Amino acid sequence: MPTRNPACAGRFFRIFGWEKAKGSPEGAALCDAIWQRLDEAEDAYWERCTVPMQKAAVALALTPAPDLDALRAKIAVMREQELETLDRMPRHPLEVLEEDVERLSRALV
Repeated sequence: MPTRNPACAGRFFRIFGWEKAKGSPEGAALCDAIWQRLDEAEDAYWERCTVPMQKAAVALALTPAPDLDALRAKIAVMREQELETLDRMPRHPLEVLEEDVERLSRALV
């Protein structure tokens, strides 16, 4: 890295990327600090946003759909949140949807 000035080191990092910046002690320290802050921000986002959204999606998925419009909305949320890959789903999403379809079909007859 061409300079010991932190502002210049930051510009070097932004222009040439973290791989080249890590080649010096200053650059390595700067990269480590940046990655640490990024990891902390991602963890905070996960806890504040993703976890509550997934809990709400699971609760919605497990709630019986009262009509076809609600079932369509439920399916959209389940797809968006990829509930079939989620460990927090106590039952397979298709089982839940089958029950909704079966119940709604009986109501139509």
